[in-house]
Amino acid sequence: MRRERTAADRLRAFRESRKLEPADLAAAMGLSESSYYDLEACPEDLFTSVSLKQLQRLSIQLGVPPRALFADIEARISTVAVEDVVQAIRRHLEANAIDIGTLEDRVGFTLHDCLTNSTTVLEWNVDCLRFVCDEIGLDWRAALPNP
Repeated sequence: MRRERTAADRLRAFRESRKLEPADLAAAMGLSESSYYDLEACPEDLFTSVSLKQLQRLSIQLGVPPRALFADIEARISTVAVEDVVQAIRRHLEANAIDIGTLEDRVGFTLHDCLTNSTTVLEWNVDCLRFVCDEIGLDWRAALPNP
């Protein structure tokens, strides 16, 4: 039985196919070289150890959209802008009569800054984006920031 490729596998394959050096990608992302190697070695690190902004920089260097790192087949899903994620959070809070603290408790991440500055979403990691999008009813892959 063939093992499903992980995000780490895809990252390594994209890097190797483009003949890029780990040190160059690490520098572009603002990571140490050893931290970059962890992204290729540990299947969950791409979800937990880099910000969406760093993921965006990585995608630029690799010449692929961020979602290509997380799925072998590019789904036909429309892109959701960072501002639209924040608007969806606001709608969710209002529709469910909850405050941001309650949402933060549900998803396990601090979110309140995004309500006043939507660009702070780019500081989230992929897991944060996944948990928030699951809670508010968005496809997290559509919300990955494009380069």
